[in-house]
Amino acid sequence: MGVLEAHTLDWINARVVRWRIGGRQPQPQAEVVRAYLETLPGDPFESIGAADMTPVRERRSERGELWRETGGDWVATRYPATNGATDAALVFLHGWLATPGHVLLMRSAAQRLLAAGIEVWIPRLPAHIERTPPGSVSGARCLSADLAATGRALQLAVEETCGLAGWLRANGRRRVGLWGISLGGWVAALAATCRADWDAVALWTPVVDPLDTLRFSPLMEAIRGSIARAGIDELLWAEIFQRFAPVRRRRLVSSDRLLVIAGQYDNVVSHQAISRLRAAWGVEPLWAPHGHISILWSRRIKQACRRFLIGKLGAGREAGPATRC
Repeated sequence: MGVLEAHTLDWINARVVRWRIGGRQPQPQAEVVRAYLETLPGDPFESIGAADMTPVRERRSERGELWRETGGDWVATRYPATNGATDAALVFLHGWLATPGHVLLMRSAAQRLLAAGIEVWIPRLPAHIERTPPGSVSGARCLSADLAATGRALQLAVEETCGLAGWLRANGRRRVGLWGISLGGWVAALAATCRADWDAVALWTPVVDPLDTLRFSPLMEAIRGSIARAGIDELLWAEIFQRFAPVRRRRLVSSDRLLVIAGQYDNVVSHQAISRLRAAWGVEPLWAPHGHISILWSRRIKQACRRFLIGKLGAGREAGPATRC
């Protein structure tokens, strides 16, 4: 993939995102943002405790199993390993504004993991797909100019991801991994600072410095505009986002269980942001000659990611330590 093609795809993606969410951006209020910041702990995830999820299978089909959380709106698709193994699981987190079609693409990308005896879970992040509020677009309420709602969505996403991992451990999965793309990579990176027992964490173009992305990415144009029109000072929203920045948090997962994949031409996650993660976490990223979108189609990158995950989670591997943060 050449630099021109990569930049063109990212530019088209930014225009599509602006068309999908631009007219639907909430108008934040500075006093509401200040009130949220006053109640936000220095560590938004300090209260994550033992797993308390109780997902139940709602139905089974050839396309997988649909699971829901008892008494909540959490929903996920589980794809059983093709050999019937149940001792290794991967939690696969989608990107921002994902649709049902993205779930099918993710299932295709994980096909070889299923063949290697690893079951795959694809949860819906808050306000996405089946969890989309009426009258909204999938994902638009998860990351928006409503900074308080965005913070709560991120907290919930990390809590759910860690809660699912705990439930999987408690139900016989000796090895549990995590694969996140873009927004899902952001959530996965945060989860890697909340649990130490992930056996593998693969981060694809993860939003590791949200301040950088919000300030400079064309993907955030509609959100920036709405925040500016509300007269919210940058120092105010920066104070919120820095608490959700993986580059400002300590990773708990050992470096040999981490894979960070970054695009050289990415207009969402900059070189500077990945360099800050490299310095903070001591992890050498795998750079690819792609943008934020074109990297999703890279056969080489998919193969590298699958090899990493199968190597850490596949049959015959020993389980990692079951330490909880």
